[in-house]
Amino acid sequence: MKLKTLIIMALLSVSALGSCQTGRNSNVTELTKEQKDNLKYLYKWYQAFTDIKPGIPEGKEAKERTEPLPWEETGGEFDPAPLKDWMTHARLGEDETYAVSGRLALDGVYDPDENWNQADEIPDNLSSDNPYEQKIASIKMFGNMRFNLLSRLRNTEGDTLKLLGSAMLYMSPLEKKFSLSFRTNKSRSADIEGSIEAELLPPLRWKYIRIPLLPEGKEYEFDGVKFKLFKSAPGDVILEYDMKYNKQIGKLEIIPIKGQKPMSWRGGYAFGGKGLLQWYRNPHMGFGEWCITYKEENCDSLGITPQALELAARPHYQPTEEELRHFHETAGELVGRRLEDELKDANSKNYKELYREWVKKGYEAAVEFKGDYLEAMTCFHDRYGDDVVSYVAFLSGAGIGSLYVKADMKPDWETIDRCATALMDRYTDAAADSLSNELDKHVEEYIDSLVERREFLSFLTDEDIRQLSKPVEPDDSPLMYRWYKTYTEADALYIYLPDTAADRPLLKVRYPMGGGKPEVLFSR
Repeated sequence: MKLKTLIIMALLSVSALGSCQTGRNSNVTELTKEQKDNLKYLYKWYQAFTDIKPGIPEGKEAKERTEPLPWEETGGEFDPAPLKDWMTHARLGEDETYAVSGRLALDGVYDPDENWNQADEIPDNLSSDNPYEQKIASIKMFGNMRFNLLSRLRNTEGDTLKLLGSAMLYMSPLEKKFSLSFRTNKSRSADIEGSIEAELLPPLRWKYIRIPLLPEGKEYEFDGVKFKLFKSAPGDVILEYDMKYNKQIGKLEIIPIKGQKPMSWRGGYAFGGKGLLQWYRNPHMGFGEWCITYKEENCDSLGITPQALELAARPHYQPTEEELRHFHETAGELVGRRLEDELKDANSKNYKELYREWVKKGYEAAVEFKGDYLEAMTCFHDRYGDDVVSYVAFLSGAGIGSLYVKADMKPDWETIDRCATALMDRYTDAAADSLSNELDKHVEEYIDSLVERREFLSFLTDEDIRQLSKPVEPDDSPLMYRWYKTYTEADALYIYLPDTAADRPLLKVRYPMGGGKPEVLFSR
């Protein structure tokens, strides 16, 4: 399950004008916005766990592996000399697509003696704990050679620029050129100084072990890590290990073996303490039980009361007529402000003809996707095309729609239309800043406050509240578990990881920004 970043608050930089002011009702004992957001975050995490269940899902059984085993991919007879020559002469500058992509590139002549692969390649970009480092995985057209990039680039304030993990390789056979492009978190090359360091590494070498999946409970040791085969069942393998091996275990990869044949593996796994075993044994546990068993969270640790949870589980706050009116008025002004802010020729006289239909479509999309602004936003192009005017109006409707869904309210379109056009009539470039400041304050008072009170957590059940009211039983054991989904009835397992001791660069070069001469730092 994908955990989306909600950007509804981007719309809340505007709000109502003076005619839309109102007071707030007296406070009652209830969850704060932060507490609700925390519970929603935990629930999304719980939903992701519901995708992981024991056994082999119907129609999901793994197929026989067709690609070579990692330790069998040696790169063949590739000669790295031309690539080394390219590195020692390449220059750092703007990529050809810089105006559109903002990418920088190492560019130079590449002229191997034999015929060479002329296709471009987008290699895998491996994760790194260092945001200034970019690890580029095995490159097939270079015999599985690899690159590492390390940013020594700086902005004008002296801050080191991060690398964004999207390297691409370009070949130009007619010009006999090769280019390695990448992106930083700075878009203007004129504001970038310093250098980039590049390492050329040989094909990755691997350590591996083959273990049978019976008997269960047998202990193994691999690369200094001790673990037990805790559980093996069709579709599943669970390893038990001491938490001191957490980091090493996290680097292990697996390949299931069935009838002596390696099987494909999709990379699904979960890890944790005893709570993971309880989930494995009871994969249909509810949200509340999952919180206290897997996350060790309950009402006390979350700083909430069962009574506040009961209040948050169902609609309870009834707004006054004045609060409803101001909510609708503010929603209309949000629409008008967005149209004026993003459309050059926005005109209130054309509101009904050009915008109103698309504002309502945007609202309907937000309702369809249960208030998820991102989902509503991304459906436009597939359904309606690429018209900019329609798109902006649609987004304004999706924005207020997400607020109406959260507040569990229906829009008053007559009021929305009136306030949208009224704001558009008053909007001028000179007044934009002062309007924004005033609107910010009104959103907090008239939109946020009512959404916070009206929004309820529909996923909470009475059983969830009962579970969250129970005490947590802390897991003091050092034992941890890693549950791999194999999607097959495996009888053995390859476990492997990179051989970092043999992972030494062949060449390391520093490239100054602006096309200066490269400096060889290391060569072997």
